[in-house]
Amino acid sequence: MFKRRKLTALLCLALAASVLLISCKTADNETEISEMTTEMTTEKTIPITSENVKFHGRVVQNKNRWYMDWTNTGIEFTFIGTDAFLTMGPTVSTTANFPCVAVYIDDQEPGTVRINELKSFEKIQIASSLPYGEHRVKVLKVSESTGTPIAMGEITISSSEPKEARLLAPPAASDRKILFFGDSITAGYGNLGKPENKNFYTYEQDGMQTYASLTAQALSADAHYICISGRGVYQSLDGRLDNVMPLYIDMAVPSMNLRWDTTAFRPDLIVINLGTNDSWMGVTEKNFEIAAKNFMLALRERYPNAKILWCYGMMGDNYNSLLTRIMNEFNDQYGNAGYFRIEPADTTTEAEGGANGHPNVAAHQKRAEALTEKIKEFMGW
Repeated sequence: MFKRRKLTALLCLALAASVLLISCKTADNETEISEMTTEMTTEKTIPITSENVKFHGRVVQNKNRWYMDWTNTGIEFTFIGTDAFLTMGPTVSTTANFPCVAVYIDDQEPGTVRINELKSFEKIQIASSLPYGEHRVKVLKVSESTGTPIAMGEITISSSEPKEARLLAPPAASDRKILFFGDSITAGYGNLGKPENKNFYTYEQDGMQTYASLTAQALSADAHYICISGRGVYQSLDGRLDNVMPLYIDMAVPSMNLRWDTTAFRPDLIVINLGTNDSWMGVTEKNFEIAAKNFMLALRERYPNAKILWCYGMMGDNYNSLLTRIMNEFNDQYGNAGYFRIEPADTTTEAEGGANGHPNVAAHQKRAEALTEKIKEFMGW
């Protein structure tokens, strides 16, 4: 009788242990399933920071948003997933000459975001239904500063598959850096338009297909583009003396008076393409020379180690002899300066003509090839 009770007790203990073991395994499995479910959460929203994106151009933070206005300003990031979203929007409501944004995904042709269709700061999809994996996304404002900057806030990445979506380290900065100052030519005024188009439209310009941007791309250089149509060195095309390009040396977002920290981007080379509008306004050689030298001295003060290359002539070369002398004298006195005459474009033809007398993309490409070779020689690149 005692043995039977003992055996029964042992069986009960074994059964209890078995039940406990099954219970523990079930709990472990539930934990594993829960962890797998957590890992497979397929959407993440991340505030933009200087650590998780590469900034292009003069992008500055104001409160919780990043503002940009100059040509080819924006962000670039790398993620694993299938879809990407960006909170962004206009800062000024406008129905004409709205900012134009291009979205580059991996090696695909760029898409566009119509800022005039965004009524507020909102979340929009910029990459859709990509194969699950690593993707590179670049979002750039490719139109010039017209007093209508844009703002960005957060990136959202997701995966349509039960796999993790995550943001990777941003692309590295280039060892080569160029700072461009220019007018409508550098901004790409009308480079997508036709010679018969006589008006200014931001949607007819692409800052990534200008002689300046194409040169930077050919040299694998990071570049900033400070350029506004109609602006001069001494006098602008509208006759004003108080809106010339030298006044924007320290500006990030002019219409919001957001300043730029010139220590944040240290160019190896400064390329100036200005003088066309001064020439058209009949500015005297003396006034232009004084303004040009003061401009270069201001740049040299901020960027003492940068070389300065003044290029000119794509839309008329009236100042060619003057600029040749100015740059030779400046180089003799201060060093690290040079001049490059760009071949004038025949903007009256379909081959090289864009909108309103400006060069088209083909004309920009041809001049970029020549400028690239000049910079290689000038910089030893």
